[in-house]
Amino acid sequence: ETIFVKPRWLFLKIHTNAGVTGLGEPIVEGRAKTVAMAVEELAPYLLGKDPRPVAHHWQAMYRHAFYRGGPILTSAISGVDQALWDIKGKTLGVPIYELLGGPTRARVRVYAHAGTVERIKQRKAEGFTAFKTGPFKERPARIVENKAFIDKAAQRFAELRVKWLEARRSAQRIIDIVGKTVCDSVFGEHFGDGVGASFIPNLFEPTANQAFVLFCDVSFSHESLLKLT
Repeated sequence: ETIFVKPRWLFLKIHTNAGVTGLGEPIVEGRAKTVAMAVEELAPYLLGKDPRPVAHHWQAMYRHAFYRGGPILTSAISGVDQALWDIKGKTLGVPIYELLGGPTRARVRVYAHAGTVERIKQRKAEGFTAFKTGPFKERPARIVENKAFIDKAAQRFAELRVKWLEARRSAQRIIDIVGKTVCDSVFGEHFGDGVGASFIPNLFEPTANQAFVLFCDVSFSHESLLKLT
């Protein structure tokens, strides 16, 4: 079963006669319907088989085809592979990472979408410390864009850059006042290095209202954590 989620995501669900289901994400950007058909073409092989020998099924789906590889076929197989591991983990009552040798990390940093400096500050207050941004959200970008769209995108990024430069100058003023060592100890070693984010109220007068915490690669030095379960 494939599940299309607008505007461009595709998920799949594999059902078993025991009532256990597995979820996967077989997707190539902009080719959701094509990948969905590739998943459908894998179904005859999978129907009626034991889902638990996951590696065997991967080898069969990949190597038994006349043509191998390519983003469409491998994405379809990848989504099925994820769902089969999901089923196996559920039937054994353990997380999938335990079947793959155990976790490689105890926490995962996540990012939020934010298109303006104000939105970045808002999401940082919610606990996010890394951000992904774009020029604007009037409509999805086309593969080949017109000049008006490109000009507007360039203008939007220029506005964000101006905000960043203003924020960086504010951070530099704080560094000049108290020194880099103090800033590093309070805000982290990347203070003032990157692209900007959040007000520091009541820090120093008269610069408090202009002061920003800056962070390397659009991320504040403190980590936002997603615990593994």
